[in-house]
Amino acid sequence: MIGIALLLPILFLVGTLTFFYFELITNYSWAQKQCREHVLKAQQILGEHLKKLIDLNPVAQKLRAEQKRLEVAIAISPPQARPFLEAMLRKNEAQQMILAVQQRNIIASGKARAQMALGTGWKNVNQHEIALAKLEVKTSPVWAIAPDYYPVDNFAQAQTIRIGWRALGVGPTYKKFLKENLENISGDCSATLKKGGLAWNPQINEAKFLLNVP
Repeated sequence: MIGIALLLPILFLVGTLTFFYFELITNYSWAQKQCREHVLKAQQILGEHLKKLIDLNPVAQKLRAEQKRLEVAIAISPPQARPFLEAMLRKNEAQQMILAVQQRNIIASGKARAQMALGTGWKNVNQHEIALAKLEVKTSPVWAIAPDYYPVDNFAQAQTIRIGWRALGVGPTYKKFLKENLENISGDCSATLKKGGLAWNPQINEAKFLLNVP
């Protein structure tokens, strides 16, 4: 009986600590799930906008080819024909300017929507490393009014977006213990874009797990 009496407090302590650690790990899993959902949603938005941007390349190419033909025609045409051709060239350049604005708006809209996906809707989690939405593209030719847009070299690596997070709390019970230890629960997750067929699909990268509790 004495042995059982001595054992009960130990069993109670082990059970209590087991419960606390279960709460901590549960909170960690919940935070990591949110992290992945946010970064994948952001990359999904960016992938959709990247496709829209690339889909405009044939339009840009057609306008640039027309611009070149008009410039050649102006150079070799008689003076009386030049006013008409110059008017057509100005119209072409105006169309390219409109297209250039459309291209930039697609990039800006994608970044803005992705940034909102990264930063809103978190529950009991604090982002201690703010992730910035990005769309890593390059232009060609660089001198064009409305150039073509392509993914940069090593796109998968360049396009990776990473979120580092720290848990805040899980509920009203055992506040002191949890508050002291949840500060040690952190992790991160990241995702990039990979091309699949005609689409750019989000893909999760390897996550880092860090659970420093006494």
